[in-house]
Amino acid sequence: MPRDDRGNDVSVHMVSLESSSSEYQDVVERFQQTLDFKQNIVSVERIQNPFLYQAYQLRKQKMERDDGARNNERQLFHGTNPDNITKINTQGFDRSFSGSAHENLLPRNWIPMPRDDRGNDVTVHMVILESSSSEYQDVVERFQQTLDFKQNIVSVERIQNRFLYRAYQLRKQKMERDDGARNNERQLFHGTNPDNITKINMQGFDRSFSGSAHGENWVA
Repeated sequence: MPRDDRGNDVSVHMVSLESSSSEYQDVVERFQQTLDFKQNIVSVERIQNPFLYQAYQLRKQKMERDDGARNNERQLFHGTNPDNITKINTQGFDRSFSGSAHENLLPRNWIPMPRDDRGNDVTVHMVILESSSSEYQDVVERFQQTLDFKQNIVSVERIQNRFLYRAYQLRKQKMERDDGARNNERQLFHGTNPDNITKINMQGFDRSFSGSAHGENWVA
C-alpha cells in the first residue's frame, strides 16, 4: 500500500489492471456474461482495502461455520451512483447509503463521524472524554487498578473507527461460537511508542509494528 504524508499506509488503494492480465480478462469475461450484449470496458480497477478484506474474511468464516460448508463464495456485479463509489471503497456496502439505520450497529455512545473535504466520513475520529462522564471515570478507575501507585491522568480519548469495530465484532462472534460461551471480553491496557499510535488507531494492533519497543512503558 502507498504511504500518506505521515508515512502510514493509506486506507484504500485503487490499482488499474493491465488489459493483458489474467485478472483483468477474468473480470471482464464474468461481467460480460451478466449482460444481454457486450459493453465496451473502459477500465478495471482492483480495490485494495485491508480493513474491508479482513472483515470480509471473518464474515466468510462465520458463514462457513454456520452453513457447515465451504465454496459459498460468489462474485456479483452491482451498479451504483458514482457519488457512492468512494464511500463504498472506503466503508464497503452499507445499507445506510440507502437510508437504513445501519449506524445502530455501532456503540450508542459514539458521536457522528466528521466529514472530510469530499463529504465522506473520516476513517478515525478521536473524541476527548469529559472528566465528569461515566465513560471517562470507568476507564480511569480500570487503569489505576493495574498500577502500584496512582498516576495523573492527562486525558482520555475514545477511538472511533467503524472498520476496526466491525472487524472486532465479527472476531468476537467467531470466538463465542468456537468456545460455546459468551462473556469472553476483557479490557486491557497496552503501552506503546507514541510513533505507533496513529497507525494502531487506523489499522489496529499488528505484529508488523513489533521491533519498536512494543512492550515498553508508554501508555496510549
